[in-house]
Amino acid sequence: MSTVNSQQLSLRKDHLCALPFSGMTIGARGEVTLCCVSPEYPIKHLKDIPDLASFYNSAEMEHFRTAMEDRKIASLPACSRCWQKQNAGQADFMTDVNTWPSVSVDFDGDWELRKQNRPRPIRYLEYTCSNICNQTCSTCNSFYSSKWRDIEQEQFSEKERQVFFRPVHEIESLNDDDIQKIIEILPHLNQLTIKGGEPWADKNNITILNAALDVNPGCSFTIISNMQAVSASTFRMLEKVRTNDVKKFHLSASIDGIGKVYDWIRGGSFEKTVKNMETYYQVTGRQLTITPCISIHNYFHFEQILDYFADKEYVWGINLFNVAHGPLYVSPLNLPPLIFNRRRDALREIIPECARRIEKAGKVLFYESILNDLRLLRPFSLKDLRMSLQWMEKMNQIRGFRLQDHVPELREITELVS
Repeated sequence: MSTVNSQQLSLRKDHLCALPFSGMTIGARGEVTLCCVSPEYPIKHLKDIPDLASFYNSAEMEHFRTAMEDRKIASLPACSRCWQKQNAGQADFMTDVNTWPSVSVDFDGDWELRKQNRPRPIRYLEYTCSNICNQTCSTCNSFYSSKWRDIEQEQFSEKERQVFFRPVHEIESLNDDDIQKIIEILPHLNQLTIKGGEPWADKNNITILNAALDVNPGCSFTIISNMQAVSASTFRMLEKVRTNDVKKFHLSASIDGIGKVYDWIRGGSFEKTVKNMETYYQVTGRQLTITPCISIHNYFHFEQILDYFADKEYVWGINLFNVAHGPLYVSPLNLPPLIFNRRRDALREIIPECARRIEKAGKVLFYESILNDLRLLRPFSLKDLRMSLQWMEKMNQIRGFRLQDHVPELREITELVS
């Protein structure tokens, strides 16, 4: 675990988030926000920002920094989620961010420049070029995945779209001017995080990453990808990770199951994804991290993920931190309390044992936050459980096979409720 290597940040880490003092997040629709946790609170639209560096040093951004410095972070709606989780003793994004070397290494120097009203460069940028994606995850929809759009239009009745809260969203993407604004700030970044949609499915990500690897190979790169489809030209571009001696290039692969469970949850090919991860390792020389999203669909399955990847050469570690809470019908919290708690208690023994085996193989398993976050926070609702099962049946129709045939516990629950 990283520690805060900034005196100014260390003094304020309980009431201040480093991200507004380091950079910003840009969404596929051009909305600029403080971070990925607050997409519903845009500060401004990229089309209305001529220059990102100037905007970063503007009064609009300073408003948030001043509030945090004055211990008024609780008054900022964009920060309420982290603040509430922190006060509840749960893992929160702010606490994690404040340990990142990429945002703390220049924090003290930039703090002094800020006090002198002098401009600072953007150190951190997270962006999403578009919602273009090549998978239809059972936990997702057309807002984040363009591939869901046609399915929601053609395979859902109007009533189903209402029941499952699935309005059809159009393809959204940054334009050429937006891309150029991002390219202009690449040279001074300490951290560049690229999300989707699916990053490798959008050519603009290739353009930006190709430029960043040339002008700023010392940057820390993080790519969140499903690794379902990676073109030969993309792999050729990724050769720069090795040839440009990029030390900090982190790829997080979203893997929510093994075999047919993976195929059902993500709407892709597990075998093809594994092959692409192997090729990525051969091309770049960099291992990757496996990052599952825990939902009701794989709550009884994810030790199989741990077992499968425990000894894979291309894997650096496995990160269990992401629990799907929305839409509500994909949440594992919909399970009956007896079944949920029995499974959670079993995981408290299973996961640490898996961690010991993974560590013996020279890899890392991060799991503390998942055990803390997997707890029932609301009364059981049979209506919510039925909704979860209705969604599984709809997904069974879309996939052409039943998830319950591959997860016996879900089959038993389905039979119990039917």
